[in-house]
Amino acid sequence: MEKIEIDKLYDTDYTVKVINTLTQYWSRVKSFSSLGFPKRYDMLLFLDNCDAVYTLKSGEKIYAKKGSIVYTPLHSEYLVEFNSLNDESCITTHINFLLFDTENSPFVLSNKAEVFSADNTNYKSIFNKIDNYGKGN
Repeated sequence: MEKIEIDKLYDTDYTVKVINTLTQYWSRVKSFSSLGFPKRYDMLLFLDNCDAVYTLKSGEKIYAKKGSIVYTPLHSEYLVEFNSLNDESCITTHINFLLFDTENSPFVLSNKAEVFSADNTNYKSIFNKIDNYGKGN
């Protein structure tokens, strides 16, 4: 599948389709697996009040800290384990989407999961606004 790196999107014509959002509270079960069930969408996930460890299908581990954003591409397979930073639930906000180029062919931003740093304090606000918009609020 074609890959267009995220820093090239500004200069690229593309369409985003099938946008949906979901906030999840991981209080009891703190893991999710798509191993054997490739993801049907690209996803951006914001980690609130927890860290995460992604184990990719290849066995490679990717670590994400509280406040960071994790990108997982269409068709990816992984196991993710969330680690709460205190006694509260781990909260994640997901944005699922599909990207298409001008020929209406799908593309991804990376061929594997990637973590974007936790140094932007506005991430939580941005993800909350997108989630509220998706709910019609």
